[in-house]
Amino acid sequence: KIFDYLVIGGGSGGIASANRAAMFNKQVAVFEEKELGGTCVNVGCVPKKLMYQAVDQKESMEMMGKYKPHWFENSSCLTPANLVMRLNAFKVDRDNYIKRLHKIYKRGLDNSGVEHVNGRAKFLDNNTLECDGQIYQADHICIASGSKPFILDIPGKEHAITSDGFFDLEEAPKRTLMIGGGYIATELSQILAGLGSNVTVIIRNCLLSTFDQELASFQHDNFEHLGITNMCGEAKRIDKNADGSLKVTFNDDTNAEFDCVIMAVGRKSNVEDLDLNNTDVKLNDRRVIITDEYQNTTADGVYAVGDVDGRIALTPVAIRAGRTVSERIFNNRPGLKVNYKNIPSVIFSHPPIGSVGFSEEAAREKYGRDNINIYKTEFGPMFDSFVQGDALMNKTFFKMITNKLDDERVIGFHAIGKGVDEMMQGVGVAITAGATKRHFDETIAIHPTSS
Repeated sequence: KIFDYLVIGGGSGGIASANRAAMFNKQVAVFEEKELGGTCVNVGCVPKKLMYQAVDQKESMEMMGKYKPHWFENSSCLTPANLVMRLNAFKVDRDNYIKRLHKIYKRGLDNSGVEHVNGRAKFLDNNTLECDGQIYQADHICIASGSKPFILDIPGKEHAITSDGFFDLEEAPKRTLMIGGGYIATELSQILAGLGSNVTVIIRNCLLSTFDQELASFQHDNFEHLGITNMCGEAKRIDKNADGSLKVTFNDDTNAEFDCVIMAVGRKSNVEDLDLNNTDVKLNDRRVIITDEYQNTTADGVYAVGDVDGRIALTPVAIRAGRTVSERIFNNRPGLKVNYKNIPSVIFSHPPIGSVGFSEEAAREKYGRDNINIYKTEFGPMFDSFVQGDALMNKTFFKMITNKLDDERVIGFHAIGKGVDEMMQGVGVAITAGATKRHFDETIAIHPTSS
């Protein structure tokens, strides 16, 4: 079969690229052996955000019980003991929602005239793929096969689950060990804690090491606020007990028992079985596809977008990259490329964390300690204003970083607190547009809001 464009991977980046190419009357096929939607729809952003929202609603109801009890006819119903979430019932509704998304994606491909091949494609050469015995050829091929969880190579690793397995849980484990300190571990830990699990997080170095560390310190405090235990160290062995519980031995030879162990120690490119050795596509030492600023790989006519290119593993980034490749190739826009600077990101923790631009550590390294200014504020949000006792209050924290040598242009903004997830898009626009501290100061704020 001869096509104009072949796309390996039916996730966010691949589908976006395929549909955009089809807009220019190109013959396009997408290869996906699993459900359409990729990591984001099936075992990532979407189910995670649905669980975050459910736990957030539960916590809001519990918060009502911590307000003035005399406001309510029966405040005793608004207690954690009376607000136990039935995870199995929620899972049915969440999974049904995702099934609807599968149909929407399939309908979108059909309406665009894109052929969906249900299988895993492999390269025969730079312009030829094979899938289930059928040969497909095109002058342009895009690799958008995504990533998968990294699994620690320790004895008993088969007894642990990853973030993929997390979404198969039908009840919250009583005792959970979360291995890892990145954004995935942070989000899943707080969801489980909100569902009533006794969560322990073991971190080799520091929490949220790629984020601003003052922000990470606030998140560390929030862990304690939610009853999450922080450990510094490594798990070196997992043994399964006769009753099904798990004994984990740590690097200091101590051990503890858990009902569930989750490895959230990063992700790796999903390229292992693409037979790239039959092409001129090269990988770096992290097994990530090498691409230039236009998403070109080292093979003519082969491109890579999304998690496989090792840049920024976010769904909107993959979508933008996929569409940009198709616009450049098929719509005669040869200089078009993705701007990977100042991309806002959010950790859906409780409360959420938002970040865009340089962290304080990165800004000092690039511009020099004396050439940046730091502005920050910390306060209790109005949402918590009637909570009795400061110990029950989640603090809101904002931090702005500016370049003193460039009219105090804002080069970083970081926040933690209720609602910051919805604020960060506007901040990202402002920083991308080159806003200075003066621009922020001259903008009259909305009151009363955290922003």
